[in-house]
Amino acid sequence: MAMSICMATPAMAGTGRPGARSLAPVARRGFDRRQARRRSCVPILRRAVAASARRLAAAACCRATACRRRGVASDGRRSPMPRPASRVGPVPRTYNRPARSPPPKPMYAQCPECRTIFRFAAAELAAANASVRCGHCNAVFDALRTVAESLPPEPIDSLPTHPVAAAPPQLGVPVYRPQSRQTSLFFDPDDRPRAAERPGKPAFARTRRPQRRHRAWPWVVASAVLAIALAVQAAWVERARWLESDTWRPHADAICAKLQALGCHLPPRRDLSRLALSSRDIRPHPSVAGALIISATVRNDAPFAQAFPVVEIVLSDLDERRVAMRRFQPSEYLTDPQLLAAGLAAGASAALVFEVVDPGRDAVAFEFRFD
Repeated sequence: MAMSICMATPAMAGTGRPGARSLAPVARRGFDRRQARRRSCVPILRRAVAASARRLAAAACCRATACRRRGVASDGRRSPMPRPASRVGPVPRTYNRPARSPPPKPMYAQCPECRTIFRFAAAELAAANASVRCGHCNAVFDALRTVAESLPPEPIDSLPTHPVAAAPPQLGVPVYRPQSRQTSLFFDPDDRPRAAERPGKPAFARTRRPQRRHRAWPWVVASAVLAIALAVQAAWVERARWLESDTWRPHADAICAKLQALGCHLPPRRDLSRLALSSRDIRPHPSVAGALIISATVRNDAPFAQAFPVVEIVLSDLDERRVAMRRFQPSEYLTDPQLLAAGLAAGASAALVFEVVDPGRDAVAFEFRFD
């Protein structure tokens, strides 16, 4: 009501009332905003209504189409099937297309060496009369032994092996018989044409590289040389045992006697258990003060010459406590080099003399030991 009064009495704008001057512009601005809102909402509502109408029309069309296909009217009654319109013009020509042959059915076979299962066709099986080569281990095997049209359920361990019959099986269900080549109803199986010779390998087998033959004689010679070197080294380490053995020492002496011209010389044998001390004596030195002379006689009871032993002399007191001890090498108590090299002959005796320092009055006993 205030808006209509202000618009009907515009002269009130100059009456000097401050409220009358501000009321008309504010009311005008509110009216413009409502009009703008209405103008912006109208196109949106129109587009929504049009979209809803299109959806309803499409749903009705789909329903009518489905009813026509089923022969039922939209109200639920059966309607006759519409007849196709008659074609105007020539009838299109049809061609008898040959039927496509089904793809070859795969077959399966298993390699008896590496247990690998391969898939192949009948043409590959007939290429070499069922003799195929494994593509994994290059082994040649008969694929008919384990041929199968399908694989057993997993896990697969091996395909079943077909037993080999003593006589070939007789086929009794014919499928096709060419009339042009057959002149009689019965024929001799021996007169049928034989298959061609087997080719080298089937199509799926890979070529095996020729292996290089390694020469074995260098390894044999090297092994023999190493074995001989090992035997010589073992004999050298255990030479003392071999030279003292009653079984091997005669052979070694015979071989060394033949090689004496080359400087072969074996040391004398040693067997301390066959050395006997026949006599011994100790007395003051006649010409040197504070010295003793110890003499002994050694006999070799062995049937072979022995090397002179290392002599150990022990001086002790009344309580058998050691007072003095010394070891004499053969070169210390023998002055003849030839006798030292020849050793003590079998059954021979040798007198040994030793000069030692007098340890005093406590030394009342002495003892000989051979080493």
